[in-house]
This record gives sequence, C-alpha cells and structure tokens, in this order.
Amino acid sequence: YESKLEGLGSPELVKAMRNGDWDLFAGQFFSEWNPEKHIYEPFSIPKAWPRFRAIDWGYSDPLCCLWFAVGPDNHIYVYRELYRNRMTDPEYAQLIAAMSKYPDGTAEQISYTVGDPGSFGVETPETGKTRYETFAMNGVAVMPADNSRSEGWSVVREYLRLRDYMEGKSPWVHISRDCPQIIRTLPALVHSSRQPGNVDD
Repeated sequence: YESKLEGLGSPELVKAMRNGDWDLFAGQFFSEWNPEKHIYEPFSIPKAWPRFRAIDWGYSDPLCCLWFAVGPDNHIYVYRELYRNRMTDPEYAQLIAAMSKYPDGTAEQISYTVGDPGSFGVETPETGKTRYETFAMNGVAVMPADNSRSEGWSVVREYLRLRDYMEGKSPWVHISRDCPQIIRTLPALVHSSRQPGNVDD
C-alpha cells in the first residue's frame, strides 16, 4: 500500500493518506505542521525558564505579540498570545505589560522583546517619538528583530521539524492550546507565487 502511495507524486497527498493527516494541502508553506506534535495542553511554566516576546505590529491588521519560554532541554514553548487591532501604541504596550504576569500577579522577568525595525522605527507625527520610544515609555522595551523573511522562515521550519527525542519524535517548538490565532494562521500560510521561498502576503 505504501509503495503505491509513493506513486501518487504529491508529498502532501502521500502524507495525508499514509498518516491520516488531512491538515496538509498543496501550497502549504509549513508542511511540517502536525497539531498532535506541535500543540500542547497548557501547564504552569516554571519561573526559572527564560522568557522572551516577539511583536508583529499592526493597526488595521492585528498586532500579534507572542510570549515564549525556553525549557531546560532548549525546547521553546509559545505560552501566550495577544492578537488585537485598532489600538494606539500606548494602549498596545500597556496591555502587553499588563499581560506579562506570573500566575501570582507579579511581573514576569522577560529577557528581551523583539519587533520589526520597519514598524518600530517609525516616528509618531504628534509626538515625534519612535514606536520604540513610545512602547518603552509604557513598560515594553523593544529591540530590533532580524526581519530577513526567507532566513526567518527557514529557522521556523527547522524548529517545527520533528526529530528524535526521548525515544520518540518531537519538534523544538511547542504551541499552547491557549494560543488559537497562531494555531489557526501558521498552518494556513502558503507559498508566494512570486518568491517560492517566501510566504504569500
């Protein structure tokens, strides 16, 4: 049966019919996506685990902020998300700061926060301050991310890839079921028709 499947020619269709994984589709950018492996049931992240944030700014399109924790095995856990639009920069920053709390209500120790330099370097006409400055004044210091898209997608793919781990297969990145927007959008990304190594807008 498996040898006959290999003759179908489409890796996505072969994987779907062999494994019953019908989340795959032609053109899917991250064919590594496997909800059974990449999604985890929420648990209390130990305070000792290093934490960082990444922000993709937006106004009409949503701003997305993701919170990450690094476990002792260097696996990364996406444990929280913010997905909102049509808020001012101070409102965004204040909300991110307010959400960055341990279960006991104290402020999380966030090692760093990165954001797209093209978005955060923009000056607000009313104040003359950059978005970096505005966020910092409202409790969220943001540093420039490396926004090379093709290289960045390659890194994400590497973290999604399943590899041998503790007598089984595991990715390096795990996404909490409490993060429905990234669970919805990540597997839905498709290849750009103009740049096959990039995501379609």
